Amino acid sequence: MSGDVRFIVLRDLVIANIFIATVSADGNAFVKINYTIPKYRDYKVGKFIFDKENKYLLLKGVKQIVYKKVTNKNHENFLKVMGFNKDNFNGSECYIKPYN
Repeated sequence: MSGDVRFIVLRDLVIANIFIATVSADGNAFVKINYTIPKYRDYKVGKFIFDKENKYLLLKGVKQIVYKKVTNKNHENFLKVMGFNKDNFNGSECYIKPYN
């Protein structure tokens, strides 16, 4: 299975996050955008996406989520809190979170 995973997360009936990733045939979800508006950057949206409701990602064939070229220190800290690990993927430094 391959294609895009796209969704919008609401909080307090307001758009809090936009998430888009391209999923390869082997289950790697390469994140194109994961933007949370500043008011909701308290890790709740990330915990919802990556932990609490990850069944959606699994149903879409995601075996791991891959962030390439993380240059923002705040985003890097967010990824670490969400359980991503810095790793090498196809010769590039990335942040990866596997799913079983």
